[in-house]
Amino acid sequence: RRPGGARRWLDDDRDIDADGDADPFFGGGAAAAAQGKAHGTAAYPAPNAHTFNAVLRDLARRVAHPDEAENVVTAMMNDGVAPDADTVDAVVLLHGLRGDPGAALTAMQDLFNQHGVRPDPQTFIHFLAHLLHAGNHHEARRATYILDQLWPHDPHTRRRDATMLTNAELRSLFDHYDAELY
Repeated sequence: RRPGGARRWLDDDRDIDADGDADPFFGGGAAAAAQGKAHGTAAYPAPNAHTFNAVLRDLARRVAHPDEAENVVTAMMNDGVAPDADTVDAVVLLHGLRGDPGAALTAMQDLFNQHGVRPDPQTFIHFLAHLLHAGNHHEARRATYILDQLWPHDPHTRRRDATMLTNAELRSLFDHYDAELY
């Protein structure tokens, strides 16, 4: 077993696959499930988004290094599992707990650009409010540009999705913290 990185939560050598690589999801994920079917032996079920998101939330709680989360997201995509809103929320939480809101915003944007997923609206609103409360007005303004990308205005109604802040609510939030919106 190789030490460090995303492999440290492994507890025994059964989690090492035939190539000598560690697999954090019960020894092989989708490949192990397929191999088990082919040989008629029982195998653990292939991991799904819920499984990967649980690992990401655990990494966030342990304030792990962001590379570990990136490894989990990569493993997720390699196993053919699409990231979802919970994936984005967990990655944002990890970066937020590490005190790196810029990385959280970048990860949020990357996951949206590559996979079309965005965080839960409440997660985004709380993240934005936290930035303003902490006095990080520059990143809060950056977050509003990302908000416009993730929840664009409908050209016909000139409004966003009902789950996101309106422009008036956004301005009010910034005013509450004596911050300039633009």
